[in-house]
Amino acid sequence: MIALVPKTAILHFVAFVDRSSVRRIISLRRANRREANHYVSSTEEILRGDPIS
Repeated sequence: MIALVPKTAILHFVAFVDRSSVRRIISLRRANRREANHYVSSTEEILRGDPIS
């Protein structure tokens, strides 16, 4: 599983796996420009009530 996580003023990309009742982080890094742009456009769609594509 992956997620984009806003932390302070920097957006982070995290890859993780759920094992039983534990969530293990595989990778945590600063999101690149493409990932940040996707996060912003998806967030704006959600706030407008548009379906996510």
